[in-house]
Amino acid sequence: MNESFWFYLAIILNSTLRGLAPILLCTLAVGLCAKVRVFNIAMEGTLLFGCFGAIVGNYWFENLWLALLTAMAMATAFSLLVATFIVRFKVPPLVTGISANIWSAGFTAFMVPVIFGTTGFYFDPEMEALPKLNITSNNMFLRIFSDLNPIDFLSFGIAILIYIIMYKTVVGFRFRAVGENVEAAQSMGTHVNRYKYGAFIATGILCGIAGMQLSLGQVVQFVEGMSGGRGFTALIASSLAGAHPLKIIASSFLFGFANAAGSFLLMFGIKDKIAQLVPYIITLILLIVVGIRQRIKQKKA
Repeated sequence: MNESFWFYLAIILNSTLRGLAPILLCTLAVGLCAKVRVFNIAMEGTLLFGCFGAIVGNYWFENLWLALLTAMAMATAFSLLVATFIVRFKVPPLVTGISANIWSAGFTAFMVPVIFGTTGFYFDPEMEALPKLNITSNNMFLRIFSDLNPIDFLSFGIAILIYIIMYKTVVGFRFRAVGENVEAAQSMGTHVNRYKYGAFIATGILCGIAGMQLSLGQVVQFVEGMSGGRGFTALIASSLAGAHPLKIIASSFLFGFANAAGSFLLMFGIKDKIAQLVPYIITLILLIVVGIRQRIKQKKA
């Protein structure tokens, strides 16, 4: 293969990695909720709160660490609100999730002019962004990691950590037992609701980190609806991976690669509308795969 192939491949892989963290972290959150048998579709709204919280924290405190804490706090508060309706009041998750996503979009749009005095978005060129790995080498392999920030690397570590906790510890065993057989888990003295709330708290923390990567990593601003469907993508990616933390890395990478490939086609004069269709076509194919897998599982059961 010639040098141009490796050059273009490095560009696509770099773009994939730069857009991967928010999808990966949200998908891990969906997977954790799935482990306790909760179908949490409020991920889009939780991620949006993470984005908003990061910008608000940076605006108020002018400190990245406090911005991260604010993002996690806001996303966790929102996630616990969703948990209260689903776990405490037994409202159907589908109804709760749709309502929560709509409410989050309206609330953040309302708060932007209240806090920043602007409408629709907030941008400040002096606002501090996440530091990026600056690589000037011509080496194709090294260029794959150019412009990545700490959260891009951290997201992989979090996935491995969740795998260890889920499959190598007693807490993880009880966590999974709640999802596999509630009655058996209760008979062992496990507080089922405590683990469900734990999944929602973890969801808030993960979406807070993901939100900070979006609003202070990829760009340095907040725009209404900037979660951009990543929360919904996470639902499919988690189903594809069977909610397994390590498989989630692969499924998230696939969606990130699809988005990067769509953007890459624009460089060759492909029309915007056609290029934008690529991720959706791949998503549709993956939905079919998920459907076939579930049908096979049902037949085996």
